Amino acid sequence: MDRNQKTTICRIVKEVDQRQKEAIIESSSCIGCDSSLVKATGNTIPLTFFMCDGSDFKAFLSPGGDTTNLFRVEEIMDDCTIKCRLIREISSKKEEKQCQRLRCVDQTCIIDLNCVCCLQCFSPINCRKCSRR
Repeated sequence: MDRNQKTTICRIVKEVDQRQKEAIIESSSCIGCDSSLVKATGNTIPLTFFMCDGSDFKAFLSPGGDTTNLFRVEEIMDDCTIKCRLIREISSKKEEKQCQRLRCVDQTCIIDLNCVCCLQCFSPINCRKCSRR
C-alpha cells in the first residue's frame, strides 16, 4: 500500500471521529419498540477494518470467546493510531426488541491504521449500553 492510501484511511477515520463528536445524543439509553428508529440520532458510525491480505480485523469480546469485526472510533491517539470500542451484534430476538441490534461494549482495542488497507463504514447507530429496567 502506498503512502497516499494510508493517509486517506487515516483522514477518513479522523472525519468519522469528528462526526461522532458532533452528533446529538438522545437522552434515552436504549431505543424501545415505541421509538422510531428513523428519528433516532446516531452517534456512532460502525467501521470494519480490512488488512492487506483481505481479511477483516477482529477483536475478542471476551478472553478466548466471541469476536467482533465492528468498531466505534473512541480516540485518535496519534497521526494513524486509534482507540476503538468494540461493537457486539445482538442475536437474541428478546434482546433485539429491548435494544438496538448492535451494542457498544466496555472492551476497547488499539489499531495502527498503517496496517489497514481498507475500511467499510455502516449506517450510524446510537452507541449506548442498554440499561434494563
